[in-house]
Amino acid sequence: MMKKVSILIGALTSVSVAAISSALPAMAQDAVPSAATEEDSSRKLGTVTVTARRVDESVQDVPLAITVIDETVLADSAISNIRDLQGFAPSLYLASGPGGPSAANVGIRGQTQADTLLTTDPSVAVYVDEISRPRQIGLRAALFDVGRIEVLKGPQGTLFGKNTTGGAVLVYSKRPDFEGVSGYVDSIVGNLNTVEVSGAVTLPVIADKMAIRVAGKSAQNDGIGQNALGQNLGETNDTAARVSMLWEPSSNIEWLATADWTESETTGSVINVVHVNDLAIDPDTLRLGNALNSVITATRVELGLPGTPEGITAAYNAFVDSAMNTGGFYESNGATPVSGHLELWGASSDLKVDVGSVVLRSITGYRDTSRNDVQDYAQTQFDLLRPNNFSYAGSFTQEFHIIDDVDDRLFWIVGAFYNYEDGREGSTTPQLTAINPNSPSMTAFSATNENLSIFAQAEYELTEQIRVTGGIRYSETEQEVISRNANGGGCVLPTELLDTPGTCRATFNTDAAQPSYLLSLDWQPHPDLLMYAKLASSFRAGGNNVRGSSDPVTFSPFEPEEATEYEIGFKSDLADGRLRVNAATFYTDYKNIQRSTTVSRNNNLATFVTNAAEGRVFGGEVEAWLVPTDNLALSGSLSYVDAAYDEWQDALLGDRTNEKFAIPDLQYSLTAKYTVPVGGNDLSIFGAWRWRDDVEFRSEAINTNTVTQEGFGLLEARISYDLDDYGLEISAFGKNMLDEEYYTGFLAFDTNLGYNIGYTGDPATYGLEVRYRFGAR
Repeated sequence: MMKKVSILIGALTSVSVAAISSALPAMAQDAVPSAATEEDSSRKLGTVTVTARRVDESVQDVPLAITVIDETVLADSAISNIRDLQGFAPSLYLASGPGGPSAANVGIRGQTQADTLLTTDPSVAVYVDEISRPRQIGLRAALFDVGRIEVLKGPQGTLFGKNTTGGAVLVYSKRPDFEGVSGYVDSIVGNLNTVEVSGAVTLPVIADKMAIRVAGKSAQNDGIGQNALGQNLGETNDTAARVSMLWEPSSNIEWLATADWTESETTGSVINVVHVNDLAIDPDTLRLGNALNSVITATRVELGLPGTPEGITAAYNAFVDSAMNTGGFYESNGATPVSGHLELWGASSDLKVDVGSVVLRSITGYRDTSRNDVQDYAQTQFDLLRPNNFSYAGSFTQEFHIIDDVDDRLFWIVGAFYNYEDGREGSTTPQLTAINPNSPSMTAFSATNENLSIFAQAEYELTEQIRVTGGIRYSETEQEVISRNANGGGCVLPTELLDTPGTCRATFNTDAAQPSYLLSLDWQPHPDLLMYAKLASSFRAGGNNVRGSSDPVTFSPFEPEEATEYEIGFKSDLADGRLRVNAATFYTDYKNIQRSTTVSRNNNLATFVTNAAEGRVFGGEVEAWLVPTDNLALSGSLSYVDAAYDEWQDALLGDRTNEKFAIPDLQYSLTAKYTVPVGGNDLSIFGAWRWRDDVEFRSEAINTNTVTQEGFGLLEARISYDLDDYGLEISAFGKNMLDEEYYTGFLAFDTNLGYNIGYTGDPATYGLEVRYRFGAR
């Protein structure tokens, strides 16, 4: 079935190009607009401007696969969290993992991050107002007062700072303008005791010269479940603020300065034990098989049961009952309070100076992150595995551009990028405290990351219809890690790795230097059709494993990974601008793939990043928008991604060749919005259905079916009434309206502790929203 889908998308791309090419010349004959054309003008799809190549241009003119999510789409779907973007762009995939409730694992076209530590770069870069967010943490509160989001697919490395193999998500907040006082206040109330208030105001400071915009958001809810203590799980309390200033002292100078702050309090994710291995007792030694010995022994000791077959069986039954019989999908028998605290602040400067023939640009940013969370990886009454994580880090970025502003046939940009990040991170994890005298285990390290790169890209019009684009970037990365790992019994660092004998400190260094490049050729046989072919390659820096113990292999570094992608696609506007169809097919050679694995070494559970030798990713994407009448707007997208390891000899788990990536092969979405005048105002009805295929999250598990989420769809809807004369819009909305129960991620412990856990997705949510707009529009 999946092979047929891939062939279908590829065939659709080529056949559509041929069909559109043959159709467009006939359309071009209508040089003089007819009365019907003028009458239907309101139905046309508008121009979507993006900055995916660091300059403003129509998305239909860019020979790259890009999905734009504008503020209308964000409002229709009540987007407030980066995880809500699942299903909004083909091949974009988001999941939960061990990074805690504030983290989101973002993947594009099969490229997903290995971990959320300071020592591992993401596969997909996230930029907020041109500033790289080095860690995908705290993005929930960043999505307020947003103008648009651009999703760039495929290896990035020529024009965007930190090299990434999967793509980039560019978030642009709304800028100040010189149109006068304007703004809005938005309030939402909903189930789960949800209350959100957000707003923004733009204020002129100097007429046509300077303006500021102040935006803020406060959001709270009571969570989606409870543990045995009666503590709400998934409860959130977010507060965020942003101030931006736009200054244009003359026609050739533009300066945008921004400062923001975010604080988030949560009570952790809802985690379910989804599987417990079968009980197996050795009659001679009374030792348990199926990786259950340590967990069931600790449970037996906590309960005061004897080490007899009867006592072991009773302990096993008690653990299964506490783990699995919770009373509901969003309930747990966890007996430890869980929590999460996150505080972020940052500032940025974006200065552009037009110096005659070129534009000089300087982009400067600083981010500071403070994070603490307490999690429970068993959610039972027993004290088994409860990590307490912390992270304190700062990141400085500086980027310079020189942009051509002269010749219409030749456009070029050259620049340099520097990033310096340092911080300390770690965790204190009680593990099997009833039987483990060395509990808790303590991971503690400091890390320094540096990235320096120079780049250049040029676009040249060979003819009026054919363009060629080439770019190259050379990057150097360095990482230094100082580890002080210990446990209740003292230092656990291997003695041969210590900086100084007798001192619990070991230093590790890695570095890499490598080029990235892009080459594309596009042909525009008609103003409404662009066809292109692209070759792009980029790499993701290697790093150091930091969760190691007395076994030296657990501190083995991991190498940089490299992705080289071949893509062909087209972008088209049809039916007098009322239909837009964009499609692309791609194939990626993927080497030294960084992957995260949880294993047990020397009676301690730890997670390590290793390299899979080779893999391949191929697939295709189709997006379409249609405005058949003045009242109705339709859109849809479909993506198929086939990704697997061609070669992987895992140093910890053995041969893992031919395993599939932890992504859905097939995703699609369908949306419709109908707007009709009622009482002199617009009534809009919006609906969306977003589907994703099965995902085997943890291929290293023994029982992979228990860490696999079957395919499912989410239904959302919104009805809005816009009282334009009063600046009011009143809406009712629902998300996951069929109340689908699903998991957003899993952890596999069945090879070392005898059970697996899953992170639950949100249940049905619904609410009312009132937005008041004022001032200039």
